[in-house]
Amino acid sequence: MDVDFEENTGMNAAPSISGAPLQKEFRFAVLSGIALSLLFAVAQALGNGSTASLILLPVAALLLLALSSPELALVGLTLFLFIDLHLSLFVGAVLFTPIVALSFVLHHRDFAWKEFSTPLSKPLLLFGLAVLPSLLNALNPFACIEKMYNLVAFLIAMYGVLLTTRTPAAMRRLVLVFLVMTALTGADVIRVAVATGKRDYGFAGVLFVDYAGIAVNAVALMALFTKGWRRFALLILGIVIGMGLILTQTRNAWIATALTLTVSLGYLIRYPEIAGVTRKRMITIAAFCVGALVLLAVATISLNPAVGTRATDITNPNTQETAEGIIIRNTLLTRMIIWDTALQAFLAHPVIGIGMYGFIDASFEYTRVPQLLYELYVRGNSAHITYLGVAAETGLVGLTAFLFLIVSIIRLGAGTVRRAADLQERRYAAVAFSALIYCTLSMFLTDAWIYGQGIVLFGIIVGLVQVLQRRQREGSPA
Repeated sequence: MDVDFEENTGMNAAPSISGAPLQKEFRFAVLSGIALSLLFAVAQALGNGSTASLILLPVAALLLLALSSPELALVGLTLFLFIDLHLSLFVGAVLFTPIVALSFVLHHRDFAWKEFSTPLSKPLLLFGLAVLPSLLNALNPFACIEKMYNLVAFLIAMYGVLLTTRTPAAMRRLVLVFLVMTALTGADVIRVAVATGKRDYGFAGVLFVDYAGIAVNAVALMALFTKGWRRFALLILGIVIGMGLILTQTRNAWIATALTLTVSLGYLIRYPEIAGVTRKRMITIAAFCVGALVLLAVATISLNPAVGTRATDITNPNTQETAEGIIIRNTLLTRMIIWDTALQAFLAHPVIGIGMYGFIDASFEYTRVPQLLYELYVRGNSAHITYLGVAAETGLVGLTAFLFLIVSIIRLGAGTVRRAADLQERRYAAVAFSALIYCTLSMFLTDAWIYGQGIVLFGIIVGLVQVLQRRQREGSPA
């Protein structure tokens, strides 16, 4: 998987910057300077001159580099998934999406509008329209509208990948960057666990657990599909990422990862020709994978025994009585308090909800727990389940449209596997489809996929699936 950032093929590929006339170079430099100055000024204003806002200084070179090529902009967007930067309402990956959009506009001025038409255009439009009525019930509609930029970030990430990533090499580059960065974060988690014994998420922040879940499944499939040193390198990556995931002690990510692996292995047992082996051998490989995961878990627990007791917290009430009342330490019980509040919000406004992205602001109106428990466990938190959160915030109207969108995405991903022209293309599609499976299963356990880093990553994944679909439709070889 050689990384060649000079590649730029396709009917809409723009000329290289190095070959552009001096006037175009000057225009590019001016636009870049304006864009970077505005971005830094906004960050300083939102961050009130904080240390977090100053982090943008070292990445100014990366931003300039991203503007020089749409392909590099996507690489930069992938890197920003691992920068745990929060400014005002948004995280670094969301704030980086305007750079992706500007880079595309600068280099693809001759694109055809029909390229924006995809099999997901109608489901996306339907969902966009379905969330608008929810603003009528929003406690703070202007805040909801501002937060809805997360949906725009999803579209920029999705269309950025779809319109820019033209070749399998470009797809592999994005995947490789993601896997390497996930492995580096996993190594950071392992370092902290060994040194301190504490629970940590690495430099990428809490979303590492879902990055790792997706990466573990992707690496498992890619290792199955490759041979020689590439398989060895992938297995090393998988071990580091897997150990990091286990050491985060995040049960919802463990469950989503295990379920996705089960679905993926079951699919390969049903269609062993994707892996290029017999069904009997595929069953043997699946059994070996399960055994390897058990050994990895045992080895990881030996590094931090606290991981082994994490699962027992599900049945352990783990409460503490204080002068103010009972303090609950069990995370499952505290999540149930949040879920109950979201359910009450849905029951109060079952048709159009309480406002897209409005649960955090309005949760105090629907809670049924004492004020102390609300302040400790609900205030400032989202619904923590994607489908429940969408139901509470957009009602049955928005939830129906959202489910239609998710089903359309899954059908599109499954279709790319079925319609693959050859073995290599089918394997690409299987890896992308496994990422979709993880995201949709994880939505039962977290709502990280509808805002921030999660929604940007989801957009990238959906974009890659649509790249495969478009290549199949145009008859391009993988």
